[in-house]
Amino acid sequence: LEVIEGNRTSETCESNGVDSLLTLYDSAGALVVSNDDAGRGFCSLIDGTGSTPLNAAANNTTGTTQTYYVQVRASSSAQANAAGQFDYRLAVTLTNVLTAPTTAIVSGNGTNDGLDAGSETEPNGLIATANTMLDSQTKAFITGSVSPASDLDYYQITLPAGHAIRLETTDQNNSTTCATTVDTVITVYNSTGTSLTSDDQAGIGNCSLLDFTAGNTQIVNSTTSDQTYFVQVKGFSTTATFNYRLLATIQ
Repeated sequence: LEVIEGNRTSETCESNGVDSLLTLYDSAGALVVSNDDAGRGFCSLIDGTGSTPLNAAANNTTGTTQTYYVQVRASSSAQANAAGQFDYRLAVTLTNVLTAPTTAIVSGNGTNDGLDAGSETEPNGLIATANTMLDSQTKAFITGSVSPASDLDYYQITLPAGHAIRLETTDQNNSTTCATTVDTVITVYNSTGTSLTSDDQAGIGNCSLLDFTAGNTQIVNSTTSDQTYFVQVKGFSTTATFNYRLLATIQ
C-alpha cells in the first residue's frame, strides 16, 4: 500500500503538499500496522512483500482469504502548505494472489474438490510430456488410469512462493474412498527432475497422501518466486491396473 500525489501523472510525492498517515485494520477493526513517512517525501508506505518485508504484519499467512480495511488521513505533523488538505492516490499491489477455482465440482460426499481438470491425456509418462493440472487455481482434481500396470502418469503444478501443496489419490468417482483395487504411489519432483518426496499408503486405504501439515517440508515453495513441480502417479503393484483421482490443493 502506498500513498502518492493525486494531481501528478507520475508516481511522486516530492512537493511536500501531501503528508499522509496510512493504517491497515483487520476484519474485526483491530490495528494491523500503521505508517507515516516510509514512502516518498512525506507520503506513507506499508509493504509486506519480499523475503524481509518492511511490514511483515501486512502478510496474510492464514491460508484463507481475509478482509482488510485501509484508512488514509492527514498526518498529525502535516506540512503547513498542505494545511491537512490534499489530493492523493492510493496504490495497492497484491502479490502471490491465488484465483478461486473457475468450476466448482462437488463430489458425492458433498466436499468441494475444486476445479475439474478433466482426465489425463496420454502420453504423459515423462516429465517432458506432463499434463498441466494446477496453474492459477487453489484446488483441482484430475482423473487418470494406471494401464498397463507399468504406466506412469506425470502432472505439472505451479506453486506460488510461500505456499505448500497437498496431494492425495482416491477412487476415480469419490474423494472419500479408496477401493481395494486402487494402490498408488505418488512422487514429487522439482523443475529439474530431482525427486523430493514420495508416499505409498498415507491416504485412505492403499491410496497415497502428501501433506505439508503432516510435516512434509519437501512440498513447500520457500523461495520468493513461483516454482514448477511435477507429480508422478503409478501403481504399487507390477500387475494391477485401475482408475484413480488425484486431488491437489495449494495451502
